[in-house]
Amino acid sequence: MTAIYAAAAVLILVMIFAVHINAEGGAIKSVSIYGSKPLREADLPYIMPRFAEVYTSMYFFAALVLSVIATAQIIPEAINNRMFLLLISRPVSRRSIILAFFAGAAAAMTVVQLLFVISIFIILGVKTGVWFWYLLLSAFPLSAAFGSLYALMIYIGFLGKNTGIVTGLALGHVLFFSHLLASQNYNPAVIFGHTAGEILRTTACAVFPAIHELQVVTLGIIASGTVNPGAILFSLFPCVIYLWLSVRIFRKMDM
Repeated sequence: MTAIYAAAAVLILVMIFAVHINAEGGAIKSVSIYGSKPLREADLPYIMPRFAEVYTSMYFFAALVLSVIATAQIIPEAINNRMFLLLISRPVSRRSIILAFFAGAAAAMTVVQLLFVISIFIILGVKTGVWFWYLLLSAFPLSAAFGSLYALMIYIGFLGKNTGIVTGLALGHVLFFSHLLASQNYNPAVIFGHTAGEILRTTACAVFPAIHELQVVTLGIIASGTVNPGAILFSLFPCVIYLWLSVRIFRKMDM
């Protein structure tokens, strides 16, 4: 966990020292990244969409990657160290144990992610004199993304019982597979036919954590303050699926 805080601190320091913002009287005059040509006041209408794109592509995924690395070992270590054997010896249902592991990790990472977002919010406000309140709302899709992802990680942990497998598959989904599902260049209809391909694609988008979709929601929040609560709530559907599957595996597991 210490390494996670250190990595987050490095990213925050990048925001402090690499981004140079000149502001007067609560209005931004120019913005520049270290070593680049400053953006002028006339360019400001284009800054927020670009900033939203950079934020969601860099800090959104950085927060998710750090969260995955921090929590990937929890289930495999609990299995290999026979912690679950101790827990099931007590009058506690296996469903409650799974839900407790999920809620504990999700809550802890939500706090870390919220502090991360608040830090960036404060840095930008102090440097510019303009407070980007919409930025705070980006914590909601970020937390939803990790919640659905961690439910999948619990399931993979019970199947693979190995931290490397959990980390690799989770990061693979965050950085590659989720974008592949949303890509217009990925067309399963070419292989399976139009109807079967669309069913396959729709099912995959509903079952797997909607990382790309939540990135788009975050982009809309930061760029224009548009919130899509329906997309955030629907993205939690995989939590139910993978927690249910994890409970089934746990009940059949020979401790």
